Amino acid sequence: MRFLKCLEWRGITKARYSTQTSKQILLLKYENLKNKCLTIEAFDEKINPKGVFTNNEICLQDIDVYGFDYDYTLAYYNVSLYRLLFDLAKDYLIVHHKYPPGLKNVDYLSHFPIRGLHLDIKKGWLLKIDSYQNLQLGTVYHGMNEIAHNEVIKNYGGRRFNVEDIGFSQSSPNFHHFVDLFCLPEICLLACTFQYMLDKGIKYQPEYIFQDVHDSINSIHRNYSLHRSIVQSIDDYLLPIKDENSKLKEFLSRLQKNGKKVFLITNSPYWFVNFGMQSLCGEDWSKMFDLIICSARKPQFFNSHSKPFRKFNVKTNSKSWDTVSQLNRNEVYYEGNFYQMLKATGWQSNKCLYFGDHIYGDLEQPFLKFGLRTGAIINEVEHEVNILNSVDYQRTVAWLNILEDLLEQSMFLTDSSGDGLATIREVRALWLQERDDLRLKIKKSFNPYFGSIFRANNNPSFFSRRLSRFADIYTSNVSNLLNYPIDSHFIPRRIDLAHEQSIKIIL
Repeated sequence: MRFLKCLEWRGITKARYSTQTSKQILLLKYENLKNKCLTIEAFDEKINPKGVFTNNEICLQDIDVYGFDYDYTLAYYNVSLYRLLFDLAKDYLIVHHKYPPGLKNVDYLSHFPIRGLHLDIKKGWLLKIDSYQNLQLGTVYHGMNEIAHNEVIKNYGGRRFNVEDIGFSQSSPNFHHFVDLFCLPEICLLACTFQYMLDKGIKYQPEYIFQDVHDSINSIHRNYSLHRSIVQSIDDYLLPIKDENSKLKEFLSRLQKNGKKVFLITNSPYWFVNFGMQSLCGEDWSKMFDLIICSARKPQFFNSHSKPFRKFNVKTNSKSWDTVSQLNRNEVYYEGNFYQMLKATGWQSNKCLYFGDHIYGDLEQPFLKFGLRTGAIINEVEHEVNILNSVDYQRTVAWLNILEDLLEQSMFLTDSSGDGLATIREVRALWLQERDDLRLKIKKSFNPYFGSIFRANNNPSFFSRRLSRFADIYTSNVSNLLNYPIDSHFIPRRIDLAHEQSIKIIL
């Protein structure tokens, strides 16, 4: 950024010294740099919201095979689907788990949940954790009520969790990590149910609430009531062709024309996928795929060695009982496992690029077990990049960064008696409060309750850490790749380590 020249002072030696002049210089820097940061109008070139972002270097020239999940990877839905999922699960909770009928009046709150939150199963607290397993204060909620900082610290004995608490994957006995968009209605239903119980003075065990809500969400997937509701009113849920889904057919056709193999692995049933893909790509959509696998039961699909494939008859809507010895184009298969798929197709795993929206269900095992190249579809990145591009956001972050450097510099000053200035302790207290205010402003610019899905103050969020671990690239939509050559070489930015000096050239 063009304000970087005002940071030349950052490299000064941090020796402890004590003079009135030193304190005055620091206070003058505060005033001058704050004024410069908060009045900047010209910034570097904006980030492309539809860009492809790179965690790990990958050259598409080396990719022969492209694979895709279906929901929220090839097909994009609007917020109406969250409300539908919320309402169906709420009804299931009332009818099958006998929850109070008054819950029927509770509505989905689109402004509340974000992807990447954890639930403390024992306490019923929703919270956001960073990549170092630190809890972000100000993002801990029970129902719709924020838990006070001191109560959080008292209950956890600090802000840091150990890995046994958090777990190595999505769930542990104490915590559950919400990582896909289907989780947003679940988060909201949990919060609303807790709040209802609190408001009505009904005693409850938070762990039981989580189990029942989680079962309700899973049940409407298992019994296909969600799928049937979508198919009955697909125009109400699937984003129109003119929006996010508009370039899907063009993208898949480009892969086919360039000799790439293309496969689909989804947990959804064929009749549901077929209905949606016909809406998106026409009746002959299946011709753009070399292999179609439905009801795959991911992530077990990537873990099992023995689960056999079953051929699916699209005309009779039934699975065969014959042994599947080979996987053919123009056929549909159910269940199976990834080991057998690679063996039957002869595809090299390191030449496959698989896209999905679920870090654990889609990306973790293909990345770790098979060495696949992976791409995450994170719809929210487009919204967050638009915020990052705003002048107000960039001014705020620029000033926050400088303020934190000033705080660091202030540690090397001591007071002189009778200088007529505020003490260093008083100055630091004011600056620390200002830092808290800036952090709160930044958090609220993304989500008033939990902030960005990618950051927790200065650190990457726990979700962001998992994303960088299991996804080579990520973007908001698979068709964003149309903006890049078919043989694009994606190179990650060099990130300065804590002990390294930032080297920037102002052009």
